[in-house]
Amino acid sequence: MSRWKDKLNEHPIHETLSELETLINTDFDDIDEQELVERRRFDKVLNAYKRCIANLDAEIVPLNQIDR
Repeated sequence: MSRWKDKLNEHPIHETLSELETLINTDFDDIDEQELVERRRFDKVLNAYKRCIANLDAEIVPLNQIDR
């Protein structure tokens, strides 16, 4: 593996997205329909970010842009 792939794979964004995914999947007893809709929308956003990051070319991506 190249040093760029290593840097991208070790980037904290992966942990952040994982933590957000865990939080979004937390079950609550008193959740209403509107909150379920918002949860589903946020889950789509997380998945979109994960797909984008998975498709990045580690050799050319500016990691400082992910840091922001």
